[in-house]
Amino acid sequence: MNAIRSIPALLVIGYREAVALLIGGGMALVFGLIFSIGGACALVQEYQFLTDSSTGIAEIVSKERAGPNNFFVDCRLLLGGPGKMVYERKIPVYSGLWQNLRKGQALNVEYLRTDPANMRLPGSIGNLGDSFLHLLIGVFLAVIGTIATLVAGRFLIKDARRKKLDELTSRD
Repeated sequence: MNAIRSIPALLVIGYREAVALLIGGGMALVFGLIFSIGGACALVQEYQFLTDSSTGIAEIVSKERAGPNNFFVDCRLLLGGPGKMVYERKIPVYSGLWQNLRKGQALNVEYLRTDPANMRLPGSIGNLGDSFLHLLIGVFLAVIGTIATLVAGRFLIKDARRKKLDELTSRD
């Protein structure tokens, strides 16, 4: 009977458990990275709006309602300069504003100077709570997945070496 020498060794008793732990750890690692990247990108975008945004006037192209609580307007932003550029984007708005807006009406928007197609209502913030939660859960899953993958991988490598050594010693 093998003696348990450490707490991570409690998780791995045999080959099947190690493979299952490797698969589960790998999945947790992948999902952790996806969640972390998504949360970090959303937080970076919020930071960009805080530091590098301008306001402009966009024209309402159309309105859309998706479900009972999701209201959107398609906006067309015309920026002057050497070559006039037109940027269009669907932005979320609150229900009271959505009900009062009409096609062709002007709407104040905030946009990123580096990416004018990325616009929203002035003063609005993204889902900071959701972004932090995605980042937190992603980091947690990545840490757990990394630990599980390393423990299972270490066990499988040791097991393979032990079997190879047993095979070599049994030939002699």
